[in-house]
Amino acid sequence: MRRRDNPRVPRRIHLAKVVTGEVALPDHEAHHLRDVLRLEVGEPVEAFDDVGNVALGILVRVTATGVVARFAEVSMAATGRIRLTVAAAVPKANRADWMIEKLSELGVDRFVPLAAERSVVLPEGKNKLERWQRLATESAKQSKRAGVMRVEGLISLSEALLAAKGAGEVWCLSTAPGARAVVDVVSDEAPTEMTV
Repeated sequence: MRRRDNPRVPRRIHLAKVVTGEVALPDHEAHHLRDVLRLEVGEPVEAFDDVGNVALGILVRVTATGVVARFAEVSMAATGRIRLTVAAAVPKANRADWMIEKLSELGVDRFVPLAAERSVVLPEGKNKLERWQRLATESAKQSKRAGVMRVEGLISLSEALLAAKGAGEVWCLSTAPGARAVVDVVSDEAPTEMTV
């Protein structure tokens, strides 16, 4: 039996957009709250969306057909902070999933997979990118970060460097034995405004 005199920590849920009022939760979130966590009417929840908006609320309806929460006030996403994009070649096996989780936990805004000259893994399929986006969302939920890291489609190093033009400061790192120094590669391909 659950003790009601002990205030509960709100469970985090992800919504496409956080709004005030009564909101029918997406099926996967409703299932998790109702069937896995066995939460009841009156339980606190915290909703967040991709851009970093957050709202505290309570569950007002929990039925076999759905779960509804009521949110009174939305806290807007913080502005003016440093926005970080990481572009990297994709490691083999489950190290890629681990990388996505950790980048999300650290607060990275965007991950861009690179098709490098010696890449072994090229995540070109829609399924892999969707899986990584789900991992980024779940990681945001667990780490209580504001917003969700966006996972972009696969691009080449040249395309990444062109996209970074005017983006501010850019840092490039490489540890591969026998690889050209990143500074040399960037000097050949990068726009002149870029800082390396």
